[in-house]
Amino acid sequence: MKNFTFLLLRAILSALLPLFTGALSVASIVPNAALASGGRSEGVNIIVQIPAAADRAYNLSSDHLGEAAKQAARAEGWEIDPNSKYFVRVGVEPVSQRDVDLYAFRINVEGGPIEPARGRARVSAVTAARVVDVPLRDHSKLREAIDELVRGIAYKLRARTQPRDHH
Repeated sequence: MKNFTFLLLRAILSALLPLFTGALSVASIVPNAALASGGRSEGVNIIVQIPAAADRAYNLSSDHLGEAAKQAARAEGWEIDPNSKYFVRVGVEPVSQRDVDLYAFRINVEGGPIEPARGRARVSAVTAARVVDVPLRDHSKLREAIDELVRGIAYKLRARTQPRDHH
């Protein structure tokens, strides 16, 4: 129980800490009313975090990148619900350039429970990371990488939380 409490606290703090420091631009995706009545069994809160300086310097938009994450989670059978007991957090941060003509970004994706689920086995957080090289104003490769990473995390999270409903 102590280990689960620690993981829960870590997940909550990692999601909330940037809000208090003011260092990140955060977008929580609001659910689509049509999907809310679509019969899917669970929802997930999508959180996109971009350092404020990177948001301005590289013209990144948490809304546009969040849309890629939202579509990926939906493709894996999740409803988007900011009040869900599960989360998928996408962090995008610039790293040192590896190519003169391209900018490099590290994408970190983490998913897991926000609070303990009664009557279910404990679920730990799942994570993935990748460095992506992108042209300055062309964020399509960044969106593609976010889509791929979020799909993987959403798939694993769904398999761990809803094994009977999982495809």
